[in-house]
Amino acid sequence: MNQVFTPPPAIHVLCCPDSHYCPYTGVMLTSLLENNRRHHIEIWIATTDNDPDNRRRFLTLEDDYDCRIHIIHVTQKEMDALPDGQGFWSKATYLRLTVLKSLPADVTKILYLDGDIIVNTDIAPLWNHPMGDKAAVVVTDINDYLFDNGKRLNISQPYFNAGVMVLELDRCRQLDLTDRCIQIISTMRLDYLDQDALNMVLDGHVVYASLQWNLVTGYMQTRNYQFIPPEIISMTRNIIHNRRNAIIHYTDFCKPWITGTDTFHPLYSTWHRFYRKSPWKYIDICKHIRIPIRQRISITRLKMLHRLGIRSTYNDTFILFD
Repeated sequence: MNQVFTPPPAIHVLCCPDSHYCPYTGVMLTSLLENNRRHHIEIWIATTDNDPDNRRRFLTLEDDYDCRIHIIHVTQKEMDALPDGQGFWSKATYLRLTVLKSLPADVTKILYLDGDIIVNTDIAPLWNHPMGDKAAVVVTDINDYLFDNGKRLNISQPYFNAGVMVLELDRCRQLDLTDRCIQIISTMRLDYLDQDALNMVLDGHVVYASLQWNLVTGYMQTRNYQFIPPEIISMTRNIIHNRRNAIIHYTDFCKPWITGTDTFHPLYSTWHRFYRKSPWKYIDICKHIRIPIRQRISITRLKMLHRLGIRSTYNDTFILFD
């Protein structure tokens, strides 16, 4: 009797860029797809962007990879119904909360990824991470070591970074995740808006994955050495040495697409490698800071020393990965 081949279930990925972040999200998705060619990936993009060129470039990913792109356009009316942003956080940061209600019922689990990320690894081990009866798989954030988030937010578990999360959607619905987060954001003054709210609502309902699945920039900054346990610093070094097996999250001020600064990210070249492979490769999406030629030469020298593993003034800010 001939057996019917049943393809493995798809990996579902969610990203929620505004018009400004669409190109960077495109680079992130390129890195994801380049490193996961053996998987079929369903990509859900919730965005306020109306640029037909961005839409066309997203859809061209289907031509080169085993993926399907679903674009969910969020209207201005829907955005107006959301709470106001706080500080430099815009309303767009809430999209990852509200879009959970728009996903089809047969999507039971989803991997959320921020746009300022490079996925330089096979995503299957994270996707298949044991969850038990929990609602999410997350990674501890650097701020868990720097601040008393338990007291600040009245939470009992380590503070996690919400830029990479595997969400079990039925469990999230049982927790009324979206509405409870929006309610908290609407009534409290928060440092990290929806990330803080997610930590509050999901307190006790998450499992923690290894640092390799969401390596934020703070783990590489020397100013944080005194607060980070030695084993975490050692783990960070090991991840960097084997950067092809990690999710790199370019948080904070040193985005890899910003040129003309001596505080460039230690793994800026990894981002640029996937930028050159992305559908945005012929578009200049970098932000260039105008600086004198002498300073440009100095930055080039710092980058050369960094790539050779030679200590310089750059290492006053970032770990030397020798």
